[in-house]
Amino acid sequence: MGHLKRINAPLSWTLEQKKGIMFIAKPAPGPHSQKESITISVLLKDLLHCANSTREAKLLLNQEKILVDGKIIKDHHYPIGVMDILTLKDTGERFRLIYNSQGKFSLCQIKDETEYYVRRIKGKKILKGKKTQLHFSNGNAMLIEKDQYKVGDSVILQEKKIKKHLKLEKGALIYLIGGKHRGTTGLLQEIKKSPGLVEDIIEIKTDKGVIKTRKDYAFVIEKPFENE
Repeated sequence: MGHLKRINAPLSWTLEQKKGIMFIAKPAPGPHSQKESITISVLLKDLLHCANSTREAKLLLNQEKILVDGKIIKDHHYPIGVMDILTLKDTGERFRLIYNSQGKFSLCQIKDETEYYVRRIKGKKILKGKKTQLHFSNGNAMLIEKDQYKVGDSVILQEKKIKKHLKLEKGALIYLIGGKHRGTTGLLQEIKKSPGLVEDIIEIKTDKGVIKTRKDYAFVIEKPFENE
């Protein structure tokens, strides 16, 4: 699977300085790219602080005590991406992986007892029988009977069903997952269509003023994460 030199780790990773440790586990191929994910063993050590070493992280995983989006994870190279939910089986604590205001991965503890997932629609595909398959940002897919969703919209999933549709439209609460403003939250003011292959641009209003960025960086959310 391989390792990364700590100095070459993605800028989004928050790594503690540990004397004598040059390499860290490299994310395995999976639902998120290396650029958009953090290895679960690194998360357990440097963000959650429930393991002091890769050996301890492996032990927790082998004991089936760590779940990601409700699934037991045993591979210490497993990649976790933004909006994925990590659960500690022993305590029942749940954390959502997000970007902080510095654009680095951070964990937001979920206090709401209701188990739900926020997913961004990354793509759509029409299947036989005119059924539509939605492709989500975490690599999962879902078949739907009635297509009322657009690429860029978000959905709230509960018990594997869509409970709420969050449209990418004016007034929507936007959380940026890319670019130099990654981790910023604001209200969508405008979507500017660009011709040809040029990326569409959005304008969002934040506490620090209006930000212009790529539409692909927009993740529609229902509420700020700090209020969970």
